Amino acid sequence: MRLTAAGEVFLQEAYQALAQVEQAVHAAQQADRGEIGRLAIGFVGSSAYGVLPAMIQAFRERFPHVELILDVQRRG
Repeated sequence: MRLTAAGEVFLQEAYQALAQVEQAVHAAQQADRGEIGRLAIGFVGSSAYGVLPAMIQAFRERFPHVELILDVQRRG
């Protein structure tokens, strides 16, 4: 027994669809664990010279796929 040409095409498309579902599940699990996504941090300028650089470096090493958005808060 063999698949028809249409059956072969359908089978390949079905495999691709299943792979995409698996990737979507994996991405959702990563997001749930905080491993991917976006984090916005507001800080005052003076903290940029203190502990903030080391904290950012440690965070980026642990969560390389999280986009960091750094926003300097102006006093006023």
